[in-house]
Amino acid sequence: MKKFVVLTLVAALCLMLAGCPLESDEPTVPSTPTSTEPSTEPTLETSPEASAEPSVEPSTEPSAAPSSEPIISTRDILNIATSKEIALADAGVSADDATFIKAKGDVDGGVWVHEIEFVNSEIEWDYEIDAGSGDILKKETKTLELATDKVAEGAKNAALADAGVSAGDATFVKVKLDYDDGVQVYEIEFVTDTTEYDYEISASDNRVIESESEPLEIEQ
Repeated sequence: MKKFVVLTLVAALCLMLAGCPLESDEPTVPSTPTSTEPSTEPTLETSPEASAEPSVEPSTEPSAAPSSEPIISTRDILNIATSKEIALADAGVSADDATFIKAKGDVDGGVWVHEIEFVNSEIEWDYEIDAGSGDILKKETKTLELATDKVAEGAKNAALADAGVSAGDATFVKVKLDYDDGVQVYEIEFVTDTTEYDYEISASDNRVIESESEPLEIEQ
């Protein structure tokens, strides 16, 4: 009977021991939880626009404007001598009676022209001739103002003396009595083979008030 009681107690003790978990002397290291938050480090992205090569835009600068001057071959241009002959023939003036003041080439309205000016004893002629065809484009004439009184002759001589030109080498194109600031003066213009002279002479004492000179524009 006592033996049964002892076995029963032993069995009960074993059951109690089996139901209690054994404690470990080693400390328990808590596991590190895995973060589910997104990374805060920036992600470098490659833009397709940055990698593309820059396009070259066409230039917006205007192209040089074409020259407005005419293009005429030299064989199509008359020489100055021919244009002078054309002008003299139209005016009905012989070469011996004409004194040329201007004979030069120029461009007028995109056309090469020859500007021809000459005088005879009474009239000044002004021509513009097409240098390619010889056609007369413009023609003007005016009567020369040539005073011939004694006072005018004195003014002419004063101008010639100041210029150092003899009367035989000069062709007068203007001798006109006028007023300058209330003073009577003679406006005198004359030319030689190479030079044009312009004077203002006092009518009272033949004093030179103003004088200018410039080479004639005569092309050969």
